[in-house]
Amino acid sequence: MKIVKLCSGEISRSLMVKCAELYCDIWKESPWEEYFWTVPDVLRDMEGEFSKMFANSLFAVDETAEILGFTWGYAVSAEELQEICGSNELGYIFDGKERVFYIDELGVKACRRISGVGEALSRGLINWAVDCGLQRILLRTDEKAAAARKLYGKIGFQELTVKDEKHPERTYWVLEIAVPL
Repeated sequence: MKIVKLCSGEISRSLMVKCAELYCDIWKESPWEEYFWTVPDVLRDMEGEFSKMFANSLFAVDETAEILGFTWGYAVSAEELQEICGSNELGYIFDGKERVFYIDELGVKACRRISGVGEALSRGLINWAVDCGLQRILLRTDEKAAAARKLYGKIGFQELTVKDEKHPERTYWVLEIAVPL
């Protein structure tokens, strides 16, 4: 397995299409059960998300260039986060910071889960965000996504009591990166 780091503008169309296909497959699974995703919709979303400030994406690929997993995120302001979660309940998370890094997506092919792919992708994206000077990382996941929740806890994320207004079954998680003295 190889982790490929691609900033916006560097991603090939064929890699994006493969990723969008995997995305559609993953989000049909429980607990998401989102059957409405289509490859063109996901590609449109990816293009918009990859154009945001400090956007970055990582892909895990095997020796045949098959995508095993993906993650991406970007910096958000308090106003942008309010748009994502449907309320301003997370405004306190900024605590004087102009932006925090938001991990928007993490997906791993079913046959490669629990093999370290998700952790490698997550840690790679977190390290990249920290290298950019962003020391507060935020994400959300479903209450029933046991594997994701276990992974985020292992990495050091803390679950917040705030629930998503648009998707009440999803909670937010934060990771604080200590600033070296």
